[in-house]
Amino acid sequence: MIKKLALAAVLFAGATSAQAAALLVNWKYESPTILRAITLQDNVVIQDVNVGSGYNGGYGLWNGQTLSANFNFAFNITDALNNLLHTYTFSGTQGSGAFSVSFASAAVGPISPVVGPNIVATGAIQNVGGFGAGNDSYTMAFQTAAVSGAIPEPAAWGLMIAGFGMVGVSLRRRSKAVVA
Repeated sequence: MIKKLALAAVLFAGATSAQAAALLVNWKYESPTILRAITLQDNVVIQDVNVGSGYNGGYGLWNGQTLSANFNFAFNITDALNNLLHTYTFSGTQGSGAFSVSFASAAVGPISPVVGPNIVATGAIQNVGGFGAGNDSYTMAFQTAAVSGAIPEPAAWGLMIAGFGMVGVSLRRRSKAVVA
């Protein structure tokens, strides 16, 4: 009886370890100079790489897995006013142990939109796609550190500066009280 229980336990342990691991690769844009690629498995960080403000290169898959199929997807990140902030392109070739990422940010230089959906920067983690690698399944996501506000237009800056000037003039012209 004990031998049967031991054999059942070994078989069960082997069956659970062969299940696919669900991994989240979160590309987190924190500032014009910090773009981090964070891989999580069951909400535990297993990779955390600072890839910089503009990135065009490979990102290794976790635990030596290889891609199960070719994939290619891209998307644009905009602010609430539909201004283009960043572009991402993810691609990979079946059998490869890494996928390539191209990231461009308007904070670093001018960018052109990629063919893909527009996603609004909200500060939350938003899933944008996924792929399989060996026994693992990866979910790609992006996150901005904070919601990007609109940059005032030159006319708005002019009005604001003129307003401060008028306040300064009115304070300067105020009559002084004479003390008897």
